[in-house]
Amino acid sequence: MINIVNDLNEAIADFVQRPENRALLPLTGTESTPFRGSLFGLTRADDVHRALETRRAAILLLAANPYSKVPLDEIQTASFDDGGWMDFKRQCNSGSFGERYESGEMWDPIHNPHVGQRRISWEFLANSIQAALGSLDEVALANVFSWASKDINDLFQYLNKHSLTDRVLRFADEQVRAILKALRPRLILCFKSAAKPSCLSSAMNTEARDVSPVGMKGKRPFKIQLGRYVNSESAYSV
Repeated sequence: MINIVNDLNEAIADFVQRPENRALLPLTGTESTPFRGSLFGLTRADDVHRALETRRAAILLLAANPYSKVPLDEIQTASFDDGGWMDFKRQCNSGSFGERYESGEMWDPIHNPHVGQRRISWEFLANSIQAALGSLDEVALANVFSWASKDINDLFQYLNKHSLTDRVLRFADEQVRAILKALRPRLILCFKSAAKPSCLSSAMNTEARDVSPVGMKGKRPFKIQLGRYVNSESAYSV
């Protein structure tokens, strides 16, 4: 069984280094690694890899892509000697399951939702899942796309501008397939922003369902899709 974190990160590095994809280089950094936080209470990629030999995720949360305050139309060219690429290489060598900052800290909005951006929204989502499962240890969070933007529309405007859309959609589909194969989640919760480009793997059937959190007046609610993971061997019902 492959180490899914290493495999995904190596695929991202290979994809960005192709000459036809060089416009993705300025968007590549520590946040480009797919996972956030932990799985099974484990934060090291090797430990998660070993655990996945006998366990599976209960829920996989699929978000669209990392967030960045910088509009992509202001992005400048970059080189492989620049900070963002070197930060990504450091992330790949860190051995961490999820994104780890240079300080050693991790942003873990599911297992530690009380800090960071959109704190109240993440708390609602984490509390709702915990109420249903009794624990968050078997919940994983990953991004479909590896490159940051202020929203998914901004990302796709950039991809269209640089003739990257088709290649990135195919790449994202391959990454999602690999995640599904490794984690074998019983349930998939897909953020609508991730499903909007219609790039999710054909291995996943989805049924749209909006979620309007109670007690979040004035806050933008999460919109998610429910789905089940299907492969050639078995189908896992919701």
